[in-house]
Amino acid sequence: MSLTIAETLRQAAEYYLWDGEGEYAYGNDGRYMYSCDAVYWSKDFNKNWGVFLEELGVLTWSTSQFNEFPAGPVRQAARYAWLLFAADIAEEWGV
Repeated sequence: MSLTIAETLRQAAEYYLWDGEGEYAYGNDGRYMYSCDAVYWSKDFNKNWGVFLEELGVLTWSTSQFNEFPAGPVRQAARYAWLLFAADIAEEWGV
């Protein structure tokens, strides 16, 4: 059973996004630096999440969208907040 887009984004934020603490290694402990990777690698994800995020103006292939924030926990907190914001919008739109 596939998750809704809102559920997929929340799951990615809570379980698959790296928190910015310690040294990062791609997929270390099942967590990913980039929010789109976190969504992509989350289990049983909704395959329409990329289209939805691009409708919100996110370039899912870009790694520089949060570069205005300092690398580490601050940048990861911005990614986390973005995923939860997007999840709220998805829920409001019913997707």
